[in-house]
Amino acid sequence: MDISPLAQGRAGANGHVAAVQALGALHVDVHRCDAEGVTALHWAAGCGQVGTVAALVALGADVDAMDMKGLTPLDRAAGKGEVAAIQELVGPVKRTYLYRR
Repeated sequence: MDISPLAQGRAGANGHVAAVQALGALHVDVHRCDAEGVTALHWAAGCGQVGTVAALVALGADVDAMDMKGLTPLDRAAGKGEVAAIQELVGPVKRTYLYRR
């Protein structure tokens, strides 16, 4: 199913966890981005929508995705001072690092 990056971005930015989960159930590509390379995870992280960040990460969204400016979702969260979103994004990184050792 083809859902526009704008619709995905709005769901992320506005904290619509149920919408994100529904998109996941429809197997929508959570890696889609807009013309500037911004994904729904970028939007959710930058807007401090922790539940949406968690839902997108659970669906396999790339926490290391870079937009056209070279910013990751973590960069966007840090730039806005969204501590809870930062913690949510760093959690999967820590787990990945620990399991690779």
